[in-house]
Amino acid sequence: MSFSSEWENSYQANTHMSLWPWSDLISFVMRYSKPRPKSFRVLELGCGAGANIPFFLSQNVAYYAIEGSRTIVENIVRRYPMLEDNIIIGDFTTEFPLSLGKFDLIVDRAALTHNTTSAIQNTISHVYTAIPGLNELNKLK
Repeated sequence: MSFSSEWENSYQANTHMSLWPWSDLISFVMRYSKPRPKSFRVLELGCGAGANIPFFLSQNVAYYAIEGSRTIVENIVRRYPMLEDNIIIGDFTTEFPLSLGKFDLIVDRAALTHNTTSAIQNTISHVYTAIPGLNELNKLK
């Protein structure tokens, strides 16, 4: 894995446990993506302690996440058992969950910035393959 074990250590120590939805994320999602219930698929990169999960569940979308900390994923699944199969423990910079299919929206509140430039570039290339039509939009620029 290319990411630091700092996050696993932090969650094991029960620190950095932000549980409120990030208002900027909510504003951008509602302004630009307008989720449609059930048929709308969201993938969050590095969901951390799950701060954004209540917001996405309130929108009745299909929520998925990939998170590097086993400790925090186990904690999230205890709170949201219905997401057990939707939250993957892994490194989204190298093990992008393409097996989960395509997504309408992929969000990252701050996890990506904690990586090297090459890891960020690798993740972004995976994002292009996981959102239908994104490559075509990029070619128009």
